[in-house]
Amino acid sequence: MPPAAAVLIDGRNAELFQPDTALPCQFQELWSSRPRLPPGPRLALAVLQLAVVDFLKYRGARRDQEKRMYRKARCWITSKDESWPLSFLNVCEILQIAPDQLRTRVMAASYLERQTAIREVGKLLDAGRR
Repeated sequence: MPPAAAVLIDGRNAELFQPDTALPCQFQELWSSRPRLPPGPRLALAVLQLAVVDFLKYRGARRDQEKRMYRKARCWITSKDESWPLSFLNVCEILQIAPDQLRTRVMAASYLERQTAIREVGKLLDAGRR
């Protein structure tokens, strides 16, 4: 009579003893402190981050191109328009951020807060989380 292990491995049960194959990307959510956003919200977050950084970085700018960047960011942040999918209000809705709180926070940022936010814009965005 063959040993029990030989019977299990022989024939139909062989797949039970094969190692599972797992890719590192399958454990992304476990390894990172925050789950990865789907593509749509990631794009919305990138648009918001760029606008906030441009607004904070170019406030008080002297060069024409930098002034234009500031004006465009300010116009986008202060807009009440909801017709464009990536408008400020729609982006805030996608990311579940309170738009009025975020606007107030961005507009009132001190010089030191602006410099910090330019480096770590994610922390400033957390101020508007619902």
